[in-house]
Amino acid sequence: MTDARPVHIAMRYVIPLQQGQAGAVRVRVAQIGPSFDALPGLVAKLFLLADDETPTYSLFYIWRSPAAMRDFLAGEGFAAVVAKYGRPTIETFLTTDDRIDLPAGERVAVSGSGQAGLAAAVRFDDPATGKAVTLVPSEEGRHEVLFVARPR
Repeated sequence: MTDARPVHIAMRYVIPLQQGQAGAVRVRVAQIGPSFDALPGLVAKLFLLADDETPTYSLFYIWRSPAAMRDFLAGEGFAAVVAKYGRPTIETFLTTDDRIDLPAGERVAVSGSGQAGLAAAVRFDDPATGKAVTLVPSEEGRHEVLFVARPR
């Protein structure tokens, strides 16, 4: 039996921050986050911030097609990210997940192990490589959800 759900492209990158940059990231996300609700080809985008001894800004996307992802990466929005933070390493996944069910303010743990059986709010599995990433709500989670874009 085959899965009839459409396959999407999931993309993630992590930007290391210097101590004290978290406040500026919060302001930036509040300003630009809603604009992603109108981004062509985007299914969902998750903005995460870890503001502790190793501050990071993590972005997760679900795209309808490789062309939509390519257009974003070749466009002004991603160019602004590169100009501000440097070029991040981008990970991609094939996924049938088409939702990010996390509210702003939620704390999440991000796992690269893709442990089977986890009650994940978000799970990206790549059948081609075996890579997996899960985001699980957790009071002890290192990352805070700043904003979730959900184009309609």
